[in-house]
Amino acid sequence: MHTIRALFAERILEASMSYQAGPSTDTLEWNQRLLDEAAEHGVTILSHLIGQDGLCEPYDRWGLDYPSGVYKEWRNPSCRNAQPGTEYLPAVIEYAHQNGIKYYAKLMSMEHSWLYADHPDWLERNRYGVLLHKLCPDVPAVRETILQYLVEFVQRYAAPELLDPLDGVYLDHHRYRSYEECWCKHTQRGFRERYGIDLWEATPSQRREYRSQVVAEFTAEVTQALRAINPGLRIGLTEVDESWGHIPAIIRPEATGLDFVHVQYLSRPDRKLYDEFKAKVERYAAFFPEVWLQFDCRTPVPWTVASMGRFWTSIPSMVTMMEFAAEVKRDAAHADHLTGISFFNLTAVPEDHPHRRAVFNCFNYELPEPFEIGPIVHPEPPLEVNIT
Repeated sequence: MHTIRALFAERILEASMSYQAGPSTDTLEWNQRLLDEAAEHGVTILSHLIGQDGLCEPYDRWGLDYPSGVYKEWRNPSCRNAQPGTEYLPAVIEYAHQNGIKYYAKLMSMEHSWLYADHPDWLERNRYGVLLHKLCPDVPAVRETILQYLVEFVQRYAAPELLDPLDGVYLDHHRYRSYEECWCKHTQRGFRERYGIDLWEATPSQRREYRSQVVAEFTAEVTQALRAINPGLRIGLTEVDESWGHIPAIIRPEATGLDFVHVQYLSRPDRKLYDEFKAKVERYAAFFPEVWLQFDCRTPVPWTVASMGRFWTSIPSMVTMMEFAAEVKRDAAHADHLTGISFFNLTAVPEDHPHRRAVFNCFNYELPEPFEIGPIVHPEPPLEVNIT
C-alpha cells in the first residue's frame, strides 16, 4: 500500500498571517495547535505567507506581517505579529522545531499595493500605457526597496546567532504580471540595451527571454544578499511559469542560487489541466534537483470578498488531486527531483470544519491498488488513514 506521505520527503503545510485569515488565527496559540496536528500527520515543514499584497480579502487588512523597523508605515495594522508588543513568530518557529518541523516563510516580492499611490512610476504598464497592478522589476528603486525588506526580514528571523532561526524562505509573486507584458519606459530601455532593438520590434520569444533574464539577475542579487546573513538558508521560488519570467533554463540554480521551485496546481480535478501541470513539472525538474508540488485548495471562484475568503475545494476534489500527485510522481521525467508536496491555505479553514481534518489526511491518503510507483524518496511506513 502506498501513501502520499511515503512518496514525498517534504510535506509542507501552508498557512498565512493575515491573508484569508482572521483574529482567531492570528495568535501563537492557534499556530501551536496547528503544529500539534501537523506533527501527528507527518508534516515536515510549516510555512506562512507573510506580507500580503493589499488586494487580499478583506481589503482593510494589508501590509507587512512583522514589525518592520525600516518600513514602519508598511506594518499591517490588523496583524498581531506586526506589532512589537505582540510579535509571536519567533515562538512559532521555536515550537515548530520542538516538534521536529522546519519553518519556512513565504515572502511577497513584486506585489505591494500600498506602494502604488506614491510610486506610480514603479508600476508596469501595458502596451497602451495603462498602469498594471504589479511592481516592475526593471525599475532600480523597486529592486532596492524589495531587497531591503527581504534582508530585514531574514536578519530578524534567520540570523544564525538566533536561538531558533527559520530554515528557509520562498519568494511569491517574484515575477512580471501574469497575463499582460510590461511596456513601461524602464522595460523598454532595458530591452534596448540588452538586444539592441526596440521592444516593439521584438518577437514574443525574445520578450519572454528578456523577462526571465531580468528575474534571474534580481533573484541572484536576492539569494546572495540573504546568504550573506545566513549561508545555510534555503531559498526557493513559488508560482513559477515561463510567461511570468521563469524560463527554467534561465532561472536554473547555477544562475540564481535557488534551491527549489514550487509549481502550483489549482483545485480543479481536470485531466487537461493535469496534463499541462505534469508537463510544467517536467520542464522545471529538468533543471532543479528539488521541485515541490503545490495544491492550492481554494475553490476557483470569482475574486470577491465573502466569508473572510474561506473558499475551499471539495473533499472528492482533494482525493483526485492526491491521485494526480501520485501519477506525476510515478510518470514524470526526473521524478526523483519531485521532493515535496504542499497544501495552501489552511488558515482559511475553521478548526472545527471537516476539511481541516481532510487536508491533514491528504498526507496519508492511501492510493488505490494497483498503483505501481517508481523510486520513492525516503519511504516511510504507510499509515492506516483514509482521507474521509
